Amino acid sequence: MIAVFDAETGIPLGMTDAAYITGMRTGAAGALGAKYLAREDAENLLIVGAGNQAVFQIAAVLTTMPTIKKVRVAAQQLSNAKSFVEGINSKLKHQFDINIEDILFEAVENLKEAVQDSHVIITITPSRKPIIKKEWLQKGTHISCIGADMEGKQEIDAAILTTSLLFVDDLKHCKEVGEIEIPIKQGIIAETNIIGELGDLIVGNVKGRTSNDQITIFDATGMALLDIATADIALKQAEKSERGTTSNL
Repeated sequence: MIAVFDAETGIPLGMTDAAYITGMRTGAAGALGAKYLAREDAENLLIVGAGNQAVFQIAAVLTTMPTIKKVRVAAQQLSNAKSFVEGINSKLKHQFDINIEDILFEAVENLKEAVQDSHVIITITPSRKPIIKKEWLQKGTHISCIGADMEGKQEIDAAILTTSLLFVDDLKHCKEVGEIEIPIKQGIIAETNIIGELGDLIVGNVKGRTSNDQITIFDATGMALLDIATADIALKQAEKSERGTTSNL
């Protein structure tokens, strides 16, 4: 559960289900990375991983990037990707009220070919070794790395980071447990390779993509602050629509 309190008085404002809130904020983080760093004409989205987080990532990207026309899903087992794609229409419609009539969904059998034809890639796996190679990427690709959220995890070839525009959600946290953790420890990249945090980009303190040929990376490990913000929004929406249970204190 996530409990939200008034910052000034300490009075409890409400409680929410933590799993769903975390799913929402993680999906939003991956999508924000794509929104601010991907090419403006990006059409092909690749989701690497078909677990519980995949639907949140897709829903968030389709909400923030209306240019997306094709969504492909890759998983360790092709059967898992196919099963996910078969049920995606219903999930998006009933859980997020998203109309996807004009979106093509496909399960991926060949990851290399899918990567080569993708404008936006979101990785959400528990991998501890790179599964996306540098030579697979086309110019202008954006990758939101979501799965590396604890020490020892790594989803993409470290060499990709040496020639890309690199952003993080929280510098200290990403250095400790994010996608950049291992490449920094191995000396492949340094902290100077990181342009800034995504918040810096959003408020205009740093520049992001300046051409359609640049490869961009967003390393997101997740922050408790995002859970709190999302839970606060959920509680306000619940109050507005008169949902949930209220108690007098």
